Parts: sequence; C-alpha cells; structure tokens
Amino acid sequence: MLISPWPHDECAEPGTRRPQGAVVASRPTGGQLAICPSLALKLRSQFASELQSEAELVGHLALLGLLEALNDAQVIILIAYGSFHQVVGNRDLADFYTKHPSVLGVQPPTMNSSEEERRAWAIRRHYDDELVARGLLEDTEGIAKSPTKQLRITPLGRLLLEAIGQRVVD
Repeated sequence: MLISPWPHDECAEPGTRRPQGAVVASRPTGGQLAICPSLALKLRSQFASELQSEAELVGHLALLGLLEALNDAQVIILIAYGSFHQVVGNRDLADFYTKHPSVLGVQPPTMNSSEEERRAWAIRRHYDDELVARGLLEDTEGIAKSPTKQLRITPLGRLLLEAIGQRVVD
C-alpha cells in the first residue's frame, strides 16, 4: 500500500470532505482508502517504532554474534576491565582475580619461566589481542609498549557486558 498526501478535497466515500491533515492510501489493486489524521499519526508512530525495534534487534544480533565469537576466558577478561574500577587496592577486583587465577593471574614470563608459563602468557596475550581487534578493549599506551598492555573497555565492550547482565562501571 502506498501512502501519499490527499490529492483532492473529495473523500473516498461520496458526500464527505477530506479532514484536515488526512492521508490517502492508494492500493496497488486500485482504489483509495482515506485515513484520518489521528490514525495517520498513529501509523507513523507505529512505523517509526517498528523501525527502531528492528534497529535494536539488529544491534542485539550483532552483540550476540560478538558474544558467540568469545570464549569464557575472554568474557572473564572483559568483565575484569568493565565491571571493576581499575585502581590499586580495589578489593572487589582483587577478589575477582582470585576467583579466576588461570585467566587473570597469568604473568609475563621471565628468564626463569617454564614452557607452560610461557604458553599461558602467549594465550593470554592472544585473548587480549582478539578483544582489542573486536573493538571490545582498547590499548591506551602510545608508541612505547610495555610487556603488559594497558587496556580499557570500549563503549562496545560496555554494551556487550550490559547485554549479558553484567554491571558496568564508569
């Protein structure tokens, strides 16, 4: 159905006049259907709402796609950056690290590190790099890089955490 401004002053029904602001819907099969201003406004509002709902749905599907691409360790890393203030002495953050030592307790290797510790660090760096590549975390360091990246959560990372019901700190 094509909706267009009323082309003339006559209504589709004989003996009636076009209400101010009325809209005519032209049917592809022929004929016209008069729509009063309040109904036209309601239809416009509903159409805009459906477009917004569809846009929200597309956004949620994109977030779902991101989530499906992450493994549990990456989600834990993202929660560590987004759900806790990144300050020394943050007890909640320390407790979270204690609960997930195999992911968050991995340290950069030293000269005396075992092959297992080096592998664990390589995997942790890979997880961080993937989160950065997906736009969920960002590197805050400039040109000079340290062995441990200085990362922070991005707005997209915040959206993903909110979508899975995690609290997000500013």
